Amino acid sequence: MLSFVQPENNLKDCSLGSLLYGSVTEAFDLDYPMKNPVKSVWIVGSVNGLICVAIEENDLFIWNPSIRKFKRLPSFRPTLRCGYYFMYGFGYDEVNDDYKVVGVFCIFGVGSSYDVEVKVYGLKSDSWRNIDDYHGGVLLNDSGKFVKGKLHWATSARFGGYNGWDIVSIDLKDEKWGKIEQPCYEKGNFDFVLGVLEDNLSVLCNYNRTRADVWIMKDYGVKDSWEKMYTISCPNDPGKYMFSPPLCMSKKGSEKAMYGTTEQLIHHL
Repeated sequence: MLSFVQPENNLKDCSLGSLLYGSVTEAFDLDYPMKNPVKSVWIVGSVNGLICVAIEENDLFIWNPSIRKFKRLPSFRPTLRCGYYFMYGFGYDEVNDDYKVVGVFCIFGVGSSYDVEVKVYGLKSDSWRNIDDYHGGVLLNDSGKFVKGKLHWATSARFGGYNGWDIVSIDLKDEKWGKIEQPCYEKGNFDFVLGVLEDNLSVLCNYNRTRADVWIMKDYGVKDSWEKMYTISCPNDPGKYMFSPPLCMSKKGSEKAMYGTTEQLIHHL
């Protein structure tokens, strides 16, 4: 499932085979909830066949495309002011058998100061609650990555800063925050983004847009288990090209599917 920005906002269904060996133009349009070509739509996450979709800022849905049913989440309206941005994450709390959406809202003040407001939605209660123990920094990536019962984001100590960053997590079972130790990166300037590859947390590093390193945490929570799986050179125009996280890899690890675009208009699930 792909999210397209141009020529209109839309979700499309595309087989992995056509991505690898065919053309994205062969993708089929999806009739998602609240479909509107002038409103932005993106995929927050997917668990057990359920997909969380966000329309603009405040319209969130949990959607089961296989049976064409969806649930619109109740309005939450956090106490936001001018100068803020937000990110969502979607996952499953196996202990309490509950699907949850986490919203993290960063509100900027004077200079480099900021406040963070966190809200959690539970499908069982059909309601939002505030969480007050967030001690991370400014979130850098988009949707939270769901691995091992936790949602993960990359954070920085200050807005717009990529020097010194962390990986924070929230356990959907007890809704407690924590940190994940990072790989031993090669020195250099790079952009980075979290992902999920074969149910493992992954980090993609774009070094000056000339190559991409893919790291995978083989044993969750163990720093020494980070392994650099691939180094992939950027083709054609390295000045503009940037990869997004890998989609998949074969069971033997001999083939991988990376997805990138010069305009960064396509986001994958």
